[in-house]
Amino acid sequence: MKTEPKFITVIRATGIQGGSVIAAALKSGNWKIRGVTRNINSEASNALASKGVEMVTADWNDESTLVKAFENGKYVQLFPVSEDTPITTVGDPKVNTGIYALAIFSQSQLTIGRIVLAQSETRTTREIINLWSQMSGKPAEYVQVLLNYYDNLWPKWGREIGLVLQFWETARENSWTADEPVLTKEDLSVSGHDKSLDLIVLENLTIVLTASVYWKPAESRMLTVIGCLTS
Repeated sequence: MKTEPKFITVIRATGIQGGSVIAAALKSGNWKIRGVTRNINSEASNALASKGVEMVTADWNDESTLVKAFENGKYVQLFPVSEDTPITTVGDPKVNTGIYALAIFSQSQLTIGRIVLAQSETRTTREIINLWSQMSGKPAEYVQVLLNYYDNLWPKWGREIGLVLQFWETARENSWTADEPVLTKEDLSVSGHDKSLDLIVLENLTIVLTASVYWKPAESRMLTVIGCLTS
């Protein structure tokens, strides 16, 4: 029984690297290929089309063209860490930041001069991708890449976030510790905060990287943020 060929979308199809991937896929005969290029009427694009490659145009500054380019494909999330890296999150920052802030203000006898970890839950990077796939109904794959590749993919901030992710991968349960005891939601009896990542993940996968926040209230009751990562 003949199997259905797998589907692959290749970015920069007319470039050296993209062209190499397409050439290998054509040679294997096991792939249905879609090539993405800025100029679908170029000689290189026409040459690929003549070989059976479905050529589409896409502009990184036009989201609608990108959606079309990846239509019917799988979503791939690239991270510079292993899929069991723990991500500790504050949950919905629009809701939970205020809840934690008021808990700190109202219990100054416990919090002044102390560090508070505003944390709702911890999930691995793989669990977060699976959650997004479940909520969106779209298939997704997790792929670990080198930090330099991640930095090239997301210029200016890729390396910074990548290093933070690698720290969490190494430190794991010690990622949010300090020289002094850290107060948690249990210590402050915080309740009513949004524990679920479901809607956040569905709305924007990268917002999951909104990490827990370290707060160290000073005598003036001003909150000093000493550790925070947002997407």
